[in-house]
Amino acid sequence: MLFHATSSKRAYAILRDGFRDGQGHYMTDISLRGVWLSDRPLDANGGVVLAEETTILAVELGVPLSKWCVPSDLISQFATIRVAQQG
Repeated sequence: MLFHATSSKRAYAILRDGFRDGQGHYMTDISLRGVWLSDRPLDANGGVVLAEETTILAVELGVPLSKWCVPSDLISQFATIRVAQQG
């Protein structure tokens, strides 16, 4: 099981409409496009302490990852998504 941290408003939009790819350098030299998933619940800044307003989505993808930028169409095709924790 993998996790994605977001606001409650965005979490329900994701549940309704699916993930959409983001794009940026994310502290790297290359441009990455996809959705950030992790192997444990993280806050929106990548820390393990959850902010009160953070909603965690559980994404069951069937792939062992630590933290990865995954294309949203891959998530849509293979994942089951649910709210795992809401702040």
